[in-house]
Amino acid sequence: MNNKVETQPGDMTYVDTHGTVHISRSIPLPWLIGTITAILAQAGGLWLGQRDNAKSLEELTASNKAIANAVQTSSLSIVKHDIQIDDLRARILAVEKDHRGFNGK
Repeated sequence: MNNKVETQPGDMTYVDTHGTVHISRSIPLPWLIGTITAILAQAGGLWLGQRDNAKSLEELTASNKAIANAVQTSSLSIVKHDIQIDDLRARILAVEKDHRGFNGK
């Protein structure tokens, strides 16, 4: 049985002169740089996405305010028209009443 551990350059283990295997717990620099780059890329993508969503939300809010104002204005317009219709109806009734009274009916 061969107890010798074969190690290659770049392995995270090494064997000292007494044959003891040691494990290196250091993080390789390319892994560290790659991980940081991936995290920064995700953060950038998230930031851009949130910025776009905020712009869309502002546009929707402005659109909703415009629609609410239009509905309120149309409601006010409808109320004005109803008042005008009631006024005209009262005038017509007054004219008809005077006209009936004039003919003696």
